[in-house]
Amino acid sequence: MISLYTDKRFATILFLGFVSGLPFLLTLSTLSFWLSEVGVSKTHISFLMLAGIPYSVKPLWAPFLDQFKLPYLTRKFGRRRAWALLAHMGLMAALLFLGWTNPAEHLPLTFVATFSVSLCAATLDTVIDAYRIELLPDEDRAIGASVEAIGFRIGMLTSGAGALYLAAALSWQWAYTIMAGCMVLGVIAVWTTPLEESKNVKEFHKGRVDFKAPFKSLLKQKDFFTLLGFIFCFKFADIILNAMSAPFFFELGVSKVQFADISKVFGVVLMVLGALSAGLLLKFLGDLEGVIFAFVLQMISSFMFALQAMIGYNLVALIITVGVESFTSGLISTVFIAYLSKFCRAPHTATHFTMLYSFGSLCRVLTSSGSAYLADHISWTALFLSSSLAVLPGLYFLLKIERSHTPTSESREEQRAA
Repeated sequence: MISLYTDKRFATILFLGFVSGLPFLLTLSTLSFWLSEVGVSKTHISFLMLAGIPYSVKPLWAPFLDQFKLPYLTRKFGRRRAWALLAHMGLMAALLFLGWTNPAEHLPLTFVATFSVSLCAATLDTVIDAYRIELLPDEDRAIGASVEAIGFRIGMLTSGAGALYLAAALSWQWAYTIMAGCMVLGVIAVWTTPLEESKNVKEFHKGRVDFKAPFKSLLKQKDFFTLLGFIFCFKFADIILNAMSAPFFFELGVSKVQFADISKVFGVVLMVLGALSAGLLLKFLGDLEGVIFAFVLQMISSFMFALQAMIGYNLVALIITVGVESFTSGLISTVFIAYLSKFCRAPHTATHFTMLYSFGSLCRVLTSSGSAYLADHISWTALFLSSSLAVLPGLYFLLKIERSHTPTSESREEQRAA
């Protein structure tokens, strides 16, 4: 068993989480601030955000990453490491390209550069998820997800606040150049951490990528559609709170500075603590008990928001509410990643995880849209109380999945006899 948080492989996962989170805001809020500063219209900024579409459609090329062997690189470094190194190099080049464009004069070129960053970043995310799952044994899956989530948050903080500080002190060009340089940390992590290749890779036909095989193997898993039901319900309450907390706080009379201090600073710290706790929770309680605990925390978090709605503006209550919600959000995001990893099988690891996680992203979009509609037609208290009801079907799906994957006494006897 790997020593908790001390093995070199966990350091690798931490750095890979960091470089995964780094480009995320560089194509969103950080880029939007830059574009606004140079006078790009809001309409053009919103259009430029479409360049992030690769994040949503990355399951389309995940089978290619699972199966295609890169000339020379795959032979020298192995399949996962080869793709990881190539994606790092591509992302560094794309960030440099984006940083040295001139959006005020050549906005189409900035769009191309932004799309390139998103494409390389989405590819790197897919490879990193597969790398994490295959690098660590099953008993350390939860700790790995926790460490990656912490690295991702640090990467987002670096490319958010860090890039803004650099742009203020130097320039936007040098800010993006330094961000590109930070990607070297991921290259070093991959370069120095070998990954044992799956023996099942040889089953693939040479010279041809089979796009059907990974989807078929995922569909054949026990209770696949029950798993989709679980995915939809698991983060339901958290999605509603994340989507509607800003307008809710605005209506309560919370100022911009208070919202930034409580939600963006204090909240981020609690999210990191939640992610760290999630790994230990699943490690020592197990999958079933850990996920049930996450469901209960979501219910408590929703009740806290409902109570806040009834109390109204109260700074102490607000800090407690945001603290509980932020800790819960960090914890359940990590639990979600760790639990989905359980259903990803080599040699299709990248495709399996990307498909399941993308379904969760689709659920997030649908739930966010629906919660905005409900917020206009029912009270805040009713909205937050009703969101906690998603715990009930989610628990049903969870128990059904775990029951079907728990070996019976007869199957255990057969395994021992074999």
